[in-house]
Amino acid sequence: MTAKNSVHHSIPRAARPPGGFFIHLFGIFRPGKGPRCFFLRGFLCLWALLLPVLAGGQPVIPFSQEVRVAGVWDLFPYSYQEEGRITGFFPELLRSAGAVLGFTPEFPSMTWSEGLERAMEGSIDIMVSLTKTQERQAFLDYSAVPLATSWGVVLIPLESSVTDVLALDARPVGIVRGDQNGKNLMALTESFGVSPVYREYSSHSALQAAIIQGQVDAGAFFSAFRFDGDALRRSPIIYNPVQTFYAVPRGSNQRLLSELDALFTRWIEHTDSPYYQLQERYLTNQGRRPGTFPGWLRTLVILLGLGFLVVLGLNILLRRLIQRKTRELQQTNELLMAIFNHAPMPIIMMTRGGEFRYVNQRFSQVLGYSIEEIPDAETWWQIMYPREDQRRRIRQIYEHRVEQALNSGQTSIEPTEGQLVARDGRAYTFQFLMTFTQDLNVVMFQDLTELRANQQYLEDFNAQLEYLVEERTRELEQSRQALFLAEKNAGLGRMVAGFSHEVNTPIGVSLTAASFLMEETQGFSDQAGAGQVSRKQFQTYLDRALESSKIILQNLERAAGLINGFKQVSADQMHLSIRSIDLKDYLQQIMLSLQPRFRHTRHTWKIESPSIQMITYPGALAQILTNLVTNSLTYAFPDPESIGFIRITAVREDSRVFVRYEDNGVGIPIEDWEKVFEPFFTTGRGRGGTGLGLSIVHSLVTERLRGSIGLRRSELGGVCFMLDLPMELSEDTVDSDTGSAQG
Repeated sequence: MTAKNSVHHSIPRAARPPGGFFIHLFGIFRPGKGPRCFFLRGFLCLWALLLPVLAGGQPVIPFSQEVRVAGVWDLFPYSYQEEGRITGFFPELLRSAGAVLGFTPEFPSMTWSEGLERAMEGSIDIMVSLTKTQERQAFLDYSAVPLATSWGVVLIPLESSVTDVLALDARPVGIVRGDQNGKNLMALTESFGVSPVYREYSSHSALQAAIIQGQVDAGAFFSAFRFDGDALRRSPIIYNPVQTFYAVPRGSNQRLLSELDALFTRWIEHTDSPYYQLQERYLTNQGRRPGTFPGWLRTLVILLGLGFLVVLGLNILLRRLIQRKTRELQQTNELLMAIFNHAPMPIIMMTRGGEFRYVNQRFSQVLGYSIEEIPDAETWWQIMYPREDQRRRIRQIYEHRVEQALNSGQTSIEPTEGQLVARDGRAYTFQFLMTFTQDLNVVMFQDLTELRANQQYLEDFNAQLEYLVEERTRELEQSRQALFLAEKNAGLGRMVAGFSHEVNTPIGVSLTAASFLMEETQGFSDQAGAGQVSRKQFQTYLDRALESSKIILQNLERAAGLINGFKQVSADQMHLSIRSIDLKDYLQQIMLSLQPRFRHTRHTWKIESPSIQMITYPGALAQILTNLVTNSLTYAFPDPESIGFIRITAVREDSRVFVRYEDNGVGIPIEDWEKVFEPFFTTGRGRGGTGLGLSIVHSLVTERLRGSIGLRRSELGGVCFMLDLPMELSEDTVDSDTGSAQG
């Protein structure tokens, strides 16, 4: 909000009404105080009585000059323009007075604020329709006789929900620059603890247009203002009545002011004077003396008196409610400060100007500085970034980001990462999070030091591993055949890791059972040597020995089965020799060797196949299945919480075996189907993919197993590979050169 269309209660307190609504209401009935007011009124009354006698109804000394008049020309019916002529109660009253006193009023075109400025400069002679305030009395002399009384009213759109002063809180409300009704409304809302957003306008017409256009929700006017009834209506808010006077620049035109006071005093005493004629014409339906009130106004005063009692009671209740809410806010503030101080991350609260208001305990604990040592952002930059070039660079980036966020209306900036050095010399890696409130900027420091250290360790470790792998495979990387061998060795390595994990459990159980059996046997031997073995102890020992032996035997048999399966699968992969296998059993052995890859996931697998005897290269088949499973686990299920499913189906048709491998993963885009078997093509380069897995599969199927492989649409929704393999292979059917190259 700019200063051009907003008000921040800039009116001096001395210029505001000293009391609330009802003090001003009953204050209009009090006479002026002090001897000066008394003598001034006596002088004016005496002058009013003597003037007709001395002058015979004419001025004693005619002015015979033009009088420059300033005022607001859209205050119907007080003053307004009609067909290019300034008219209304005050201009016509001044014209009537000029006819008696011998001057001609001139009404130059100017705004209300311009009129006040010219009054301060002394470049006008008189102002009309002016309320009396202490602020204006500094540069104006007022007439002693008030000429009209009006009430402050609040105009609102027809569909507005504003019903009382409290409803104006936080709403945009318009006032006319320099208008007393607007100042009185500001004082009224302040007395109720209400904070509208005030916007100034140059005239009442401009304010009315602003309400109709929706720029503000309400506006302060005087009760006689003629408003557009098709778009606006009066709200129930009626407040401080104000009296309007004539005024001249302070210290000038005193004769004109005194002559007018004398004339108006005389006219007020006679109901047939121009004063009452103009009142009847412009202000009322019948002439009446100032100080007398119509019946409706007396009724209104009575109702307002009763309303005052109601408001007084409500004010007491409201004060108690405010006190209770204040206590609740204090408790909430204390709770928030406790949360702030005990937050697990360092936090700074600072003003937009860079002054540090609060730092929590974690800030001082981690960085070792108190708010007294770092009172503002400038000190922060000096301490945290002692190198000038580094400080300038980081500060420019920070200030640029803050400026961008504020200009775009954002309430925070993107998290940034950086390092800070604490007082003890320890370097911390933080992620800086900044949010903006109305008055404060909140900066939070998320400590990433340990995380980044672990990441760096892993990166170094991976780099070392990559270096070792490169060292071991440098010579093999010269040819495509060597890369295939490295991929096959990697698959075998994964199988070894899985086998080690699987075989560790039965061997560990066997070792535990053997140790227990040895302890029991040793104890039994000691008791037998001492001749202390009872029948019960003997039977207990036999039961325990038998149970331990069963456990040892079962787990060793399980380990032996795993070892034999692993030996067979690994030997097949290493030597790639032709032999006869049961396809279903062999597929089961391969998937069991890969079972550790499924740990810590929610994925499952299933083999659907009858017993099929094949003469083939089992090692090549194991390598193919290993690569396909690895491919699915790596790329098909990117969501760690997904439930994956792999299905392997085998059927025999004449002398061919068709193996269908499919999963329910994300699948492969159709446009990539023709490229998936090309060497080094991969969609998962960032996840460790080399692009050789499916290329090796294709080579093993087509060259080693003399079959074919292709992609199909899967019923499960993911990828589907269809393998067409011969039932029997012989050494003669496989070219030795091709086999050695691919092996």
